[in-house]
Amino acid sequence: MPEMRLLLRDIDIPDIEHLDAYRAHGGYAALARVRREMNPRAVVDMVAEAGLRDRSGSWRALAPRWRELDGRAKYLCVSANESSPGAFRDRKLIERHPHQFLEGGGHCGLCLGGAAGLYMHAPGDEAGNPAFAKRGRRGVRGGLVGI
Repeated sequence: MPEMRLLLRDIDIPDIEHLDAYRAHGGYAALARVRREMNPRAVVDMVAEAGLRDRSGSWRALAPRWRELDGRAKYLCVSANESSPGAFRDRKLIERHPHQFLEGGGHCGLCLGGAAGLYMHAPGDEAGNPAFAKRGRRGVRGGLVGI
């Protein structure tokens, strides 16, 4: 069976970690469309239909958990913790595809009622990654994430 990449499908595109390259390949277009055309409940319904699950290790369905919050979330904390044994799964995504990571946070924030703050929990080496922090600031300052 051939390899099927989902989260890392664009990983081999040169400079995909830079905002201009990410946008040239459709980055932030889905988030802009969702912000313009959909309400949070419709997005949660789409997440339920797709069967999306979290990446925490328990692989729980996202939609039921998001429905419980019913748009009352004030903050969204995204974990980029790679320090647990066997948890070295997101580093490549964060390093090579930071805008995809941020765009996903934007979708989640909208589903949770337009959370006022998006925080990333990044202990140890991840917290000291200045390239990720710089790209994240560009995405937010450019109005691309917008939460």
